[in-house]
Amino acid sequence: MLAPLTTLIFLASLWLIAQLIAELFDKSGGRVLAALAGRPHRVETTIPAMRLRVSAPRPAQPMRARQQWSAAA
Repeated sequence: MLAPLTTLIFLASLWLIAQLIAELFDKSGGRVLAALAGRPHRVETTIPAMRLRVSAPRPAQPMRARQQWSAAA
């Protein structure tokens, strides 16, 4: 009675491992195949162009030093 139960648990574990490996290759299969072939992986994504407004740097305002007197103890 113990052998069929152990076999069932073993087969379920194998099935779960196979599912995890299939999910891994589904997500990053291209990277793995590129690494095995010795090529860099190229992602086919397009980055939208952004216009940036660059203004001229403004000169900093001069700081004025102020003298403060403290009360003598």
